[in-house]
Amino acid sequence: MPPGAKVRLAQIPAGARICFRRKTRAHMNEEGATSFRPLEDRERRLLERLIEHHWFDGRDELRCQLESATARLIAQYHDNYGSIELRVENATPASVRYRVPVEAEYLDEDGIPVWVLLHVREGVMCELEICRADGQPLISPPVPERLEPFSADYGALIEKTKARKRGLSM
Repeated sequence: MPPGAKVRLAQIPAGARICFRRKTRAHMNEEGATSFRPLEDRERRLLERLIEHHWFDGRDELRCQLESATARLIAQYHDNYGSIELRVENATPASVRYRVPVEAEYLDEDGIPVWVLLHVREGVMCELEICRADGQPLISPPVPERLEPFSADYGALIEKTKARKRGLSM
């Protein structure tokens, strides 16, 4: 379960359908490697926003991986919002602590949360996942300026800061 999942589930409207996908290496690699293409500008800017927002374990290595990353649409996702599989050549593995070291959220035009998650496998970025909480089509695609990135490391820092402030105000 990615960091922040409890918060997300609380934001899902009553009666919404939830779809969990099981991702395997074989499932993601059904298409030939020749279908990978250079990152589109929007995809690169989304990844940069996720990686650059704040420090987390492995961030510097992921920043370097971005330079050689290529992408392809994950066609197997029938509810695809633009999720892409990533391939990085000659990557220095990132020392991330979690499969999803950083993610972001924004509210679609109708107020429904949309999440953007960076997946890392064996230290190498492998997917940029985009999903809407209620499974309906996106009204507005993600743009870097609207994203509010966070990570487990960042969340722990915020909680420590809040606890410190509570201790000072007593």
